[in-house]
Amino acid sequence: MNQYDQFSLDYHWLYSDNILSGKPFIEQFSYLLDSLPSGSLLLDCSCGIGVLTIALKQQGFSVWGSDLSPGMIARARERSAEKGIEIPYLISAWKDLPTVFPNKFDLAFCLGNSIGHCSSREEMLASFQGIHTVLNRNGTLILDSRNWETICCERKRFTTTGTRKRNGLQCIPLYVWNFPKQFKEEHLIEVVFLFEDQGSVYERHYPITYHPYRYSELCEILNESGFSDIKSDFDQDKDSYTITARNGYPSDEPNADTTPRRLS
Repeated sequence: MNQYDQFSLDYHWLYSDNILSGKPFIEQFSYLLDSLPSGSLLLDCSCGIGVLTIALKQQGFSVWGSDLSPGMIARARERSAEKGIEIPYLISAWKDLPTVFPNKFDLAFCLGNSIGHCSSREEMLASFQGIHTVLNRNGTLILDSRNWETICCERKRFTTTGTRKRNGLQCIPLYVWNFPKQFKEEHLIEVVFLFEDQGSVYERHYPITYHPYRYSELCEILNESGFSDIKSDFDQDKDSYTITARNGYPSDEPNADTTPRRLS
């Protein structure tokens, strides 16, 4: 079973109502969304429970969603149906996207630190190549990631995203980090939800595994898989960053500079 199938039932507790509305994502990426021509096709290839896809659809965009977890896809379909929105959702690994989607996209999102689930450099390369293939020429990928170098240096054992209260139920999401001796070894994060319901306290927890990588390695693999014009807001003192990359080989542009640049 995919490690996110059961997790999908409680996944919404990780986020505030504001984030679940999708509005912060629309605002964050408005500089790209506002520049898209009419009729552009968008793909969220780590769609989870459909937060971003629903928000994009509500903004009038043509959007598709995919995720490797059948459970996440089921929740995304349920949430879309509740809002009276029709969005095509398909179950797919990134490397299989070219065989699943018949169309090409102008913009693809891969958010939620999801690329960290690739278990090896080879798997990450194949994943980016799959995303690259389903993008139109000059199409853009938006990717976010934890800053594993900083996180593994600080080695904070517990982190939380704050208290949630919904329908009389209170929840505290807690991340329990397990750091192995070596940076490149598999990392286990236990996501624990502490619930309080009318004086009764109980918990549910979900073990999630990640495979850390360095920022320089991520950019290198993006280049190798066919992306160029890589920009980011990477800061070694921050625990996460966002990258944009364009579909196109550097060889298409004489004397192209493949050095990652700052997001404007």
